[in-house]
Amino acid sequence: MNPKVVRTVVNLIEEHHFEVLKVKYPDGSIKQVYFSCDDNNQAHLYDEVVPGTHITASLLSYLLFNRYQMCSPDYRESKNRLSDMEWNTCRQNLDNWTDKGAVQLNKLIPALKSMALEQGANVNVDETWCRYQTHLGHRKTYMWCLVNRKAGIVIFFYADCLDESSNNHENNHNHNILKDFLGDAQIKSLQNDGYNIYMYLDNELMEVEYLCCLAHARNKFKDAYNQGCEKAHFFLEQIAKLYTREDDYRRFNLTASKIKEKRNDTYTNGIVNALRSELYDLLALPEAGMSDLMRTALNYLHKFWNQLFAYRKDGEYTIDNLAAERAIRPLAVQRKTVCSSVVRKELYARQFTIPLLKPAISFRSFFCKYMTEIRKSRTDYENLLPMTIGLTN
Repeated sequence: MNPKVVRTVVNLIEEHHFEVLKVKYPDGSIKQVYFSCDDNNQAHLYDEVVPGTHITASLLSYLLFNRYQMCSPDYRESKNRLSDMEWNTCRQNLDNWTDKGAVQLNKLIPALKSMALEQGANVNVDETWCRYQTHLGHRKTYMWCLVNRKAGIVIFFYADCLDESSNNHENNHNHNILKDFLGDAQIKSLQNDGYNIYMYLDNELMEVEYLCCLAHARNKFKDAYNQGCEKAHFFLEQIAKLYTREDDYRRFNLTASKIKEKRNDTYTNGIVNALRSELYDLLALPEAGMSDLMRTALNYLHKFWNQLFAYRKDGEYTIDNLAAERAIRPLAVQRKTVCSSVVRKELYARQFTIPLLKPAISFRSFFCKYMTEIRKSRTDYENLLPMTIGLTN
């Protein structure tokens, strides 16, 4: 007797669509989540998904923070930290996701730039070199930092020093990059460290007041003094008096007009005149009787004298360029963190730009909120900045 065959007839097929996301939870765990696209209870996760990826903004911000602010290379992130969380992924995935993050963050730069370069702005600029990798090998580039202290804005941008044939056009190209970035902005002053690029701009943007950094002059005399040149002590002593006065202005919260008055009173004029007199006396001496470091310090002070003491013309000017130098220092420290593409070099700049805009707000909190708003098709980027997006301390 043949066994009876029972056939089940399927007369109804239901199709369900699920999103697969990688989500980082507050306890630090990373899990793969499946949920229905129609499930309103988990819809908030979908709102945080970074376009072009299957990860949430929370996870991407975590990866970006570790890589660009904690200097964790991608291979260490994928093989060590993420593996410890029982999540295996390749370095290429991490690179692709960071590229997507760069695309989103770049949308904020025009709004930041218009605020930083507003009419009558006083800006500080500094630069440092770094490298990135291409199919032709490592290429040199300069990362620039622009600071508007009054607006509380710091912007990082970069310039490639090599053309497609790997020819170095460092001075000319950097000059064009900075000039293009400033555009037709009607800023009031530009303070720097005396790099030749800024001096070229001085001949072209005639209506901008150019200031140099007195701290650079002080450091050169300090190097000469440490080498044993006693003549440098006089310059260090006089410059220290100027800095003491600047500290007093900040401590007593003097107005800009009062600071300008103090910077041009009899006491300050006496210090500046003493520096000028000693400078010309020493420059008249034979070079053979002076160390190379001391001669370099004197030449720097003489060459940039007008720019070094131009800060006395306005109470809103600063005596040095330390605002920009402090902002760019982390990039100089992390120079060995080589980015593997131009896009990630842009992200490198943006990742340092955002936290400095409003330090009390974490980058991760901002990025999650920002991506949620971007998914709503918002394009009013001036209202999506860390200081305008609605996050509280």
